[in-house]
Amino acid sequence: MTKLLTLLALLAVPAHAETGPGAPADIDWIFGPGKAAIGSFAEIDLPNGYWFTGKKGTEKLMQMMGNLVNHHEEGFLAPGNIFQKGDTQPWIVVFEFNDIGYVKDDEKKSIDAAKLLDGMKEGVKEGNVERKRHNLPEMEVVGWAVEPHYNEKTNNLEWGLLLQTEKGDRVINYDVRMLGRNGVMQSTLVLSPGQLTKALPDFREVLAAFSFKSGQKYAEYREGDRIAKIGLTALIAGGAAAAAWKFGFFKYIWKFGAFILVGFASFFRRIWDKLFGKKENLD
Repeated sequence: MTKLLTLLALLAVPAHAETGPGAPADIDWIFGPGKAAIGSFAEIDLPNGYWFTGKKGTEKLMQMMGNLVNHHEEGFLAPGNIFQKGDTQPWIVVFEFNDIGYVKDDEKKSIDAAKLLDGMKEGVKEGNVERKRHNLPEMEVVGWAVEPHYNEKTNNLEWGLLLQTEKGDRVINYDVRMLGRNGVMQSTLVLSPGQLTKALPDFREVLAAFSFKSGQKYAEYREGDRIAKIGLTALIAGGAAAAAWKFGFFKYIWKFGAFILVGFASFFRRIWDKLFGKKENLD
């Protein structure tokens, strides 16, 4: 009982910290409420009870959870219960930024979801060559969890992709591309299929607290700003390497933009066990 109360007390203290309860010692954490910078272009008003770490911490966590690192990672966000005993279906959000310039939204009415899905499938096959080289589980695209759609009010491009590992584990990457004046912020909600209905409203609430910094907003575009060489279709296909090669925009986008949860729950359980003792001894 003492150990559980200690954990709850730690979680109740919002602060910048070099270590949080259960967090790897070399990761800087912020526990909300508080404001967190996401790279140099954006920020988020971190809601109460959420964890956030910046670029270095995100890269480390991605590697520990069996994901490739592309060095566009800018932030990692998760609900507070990620470090609590008994949470067997956690979800996370990964932020990435690509300073490709101002992306025009003139393709918003011509997004071909079926064609894009075919490109995604081929691209993940190419990505598996890289994953195999790093001894990571191979993946395949099952289909859309949510088809791509563009919100003109928020300048957000959204879709959900259902993926499966070679061992049969399924995961959804729910992507939101937030268009800015000088580039695109990618936020990816990573979760199991059964969590989507429950977690998506919370994810959208979190994103409502996101904003580009003054001078970096999409509406602040000025004549003469750098225009991206890709459009909305290419942003969706960004996770598919083969499609990128086919359409000629490979060097401007993320190479293998899919995240998995393999070992994710056990990773945080091991942290709990190390700091607070085995779970079975806490009951």
